[in-house]
Amino acid sequence: KVLERRFGYKYGDRFRFVLFSDLHLGNKLAAVKHFKTNLVERYKDDKDAWFIDLGDCCDMIVAQTGDRRFQPDMIDPSYLGLPNPIDRMIDDYCELVWPIKDRIICLVDSNHHLEIEKRTGTSPTRRIAWNLWEKESENRMLGYAGFLVPRFNYDSKDQGVRNSRVKTLVWSLCHGIGTGGKTEGGFKTTIGNDAINYDCDVACYAHNHQLDGWDRIVLGVDHYANKVVSRKKTRINSGSYLKGFSDDCSTSYVERQRMKPNALGHMEFNVRMTRNGLE
Repeated sequence: KVLERRFGYKYGDRFRFVLFSDLHLGNKLAAVKHFKTNLVERYKDDKDAWFIDLGDCCDMIVAQTGDRRFQPDMIDPSYLGLPNPIDRMIDDYCELVWPIKDRIICLVDSNHHLEIEKRTGTSPTRRIAWNLWEKESENRMLGYAGFLVPRFNYDSKDQGVRNSRVKTLVWSLCHGIGTGGKTEGGFKTTIGNDAINYDCDVACYAHNHQLDGWDRIVLGVDHYANKVVSRKKTRINSGSYLKGFSDDCSTSYVERQRMKPNALGHMEFNVRMTRNGLE
């Protein structure tokens, strides 16, 4: 699936794309207050900020579905004992992102949400989207992977936004793939090998909870000028707001698997409009 988003611009305008994922609301290690302060409160009044939700913002591991990953001591106590913890997680997440909902331009499906769909026949991602956008929800959801194309149209003072001086960015979005969580550069190698299969300017992933971004320079030929030219391709790993290590004697999955600690946070991708293109 391809989602297109159009933005009017003037030279010098800036656009800030905020990519976030893996809050895992419902897990007791989810840094919900940090997410609210560092992301929602920080950007809610920033008119230049636009958001991409790369999935797994609800944990969805509950006793009712017979999920073998369920650990009572890893569940946020406010969800234990409820007959409908999934409903509560969905409602709580929607309330959390409500101040920025109109600027979330894309929502990606994810493995924790898809596990609930497989076990119960209902899609948490679709329910979140409907709660936030109702009939517009289909135009915000991408599935587990797909393409997002921000299209920038020049905004003339005299004629308004026109279909001229158009600039585009092609994003390949995917909740993530198994990357290995123990080696220093394992996730970069796996993501890099996957990203080369897609013709895009920016390739974004989540799932492994690591926070990182890096560029690759690709060389080509300008056939008109008969010279070598370069093109930058960016890889982004959107990070997480789930702590990996417990503050008490209960044992998390990360501890048990001896995976790498992860920084809490999200990624920003900033674009500035110039006469020569995008910076």
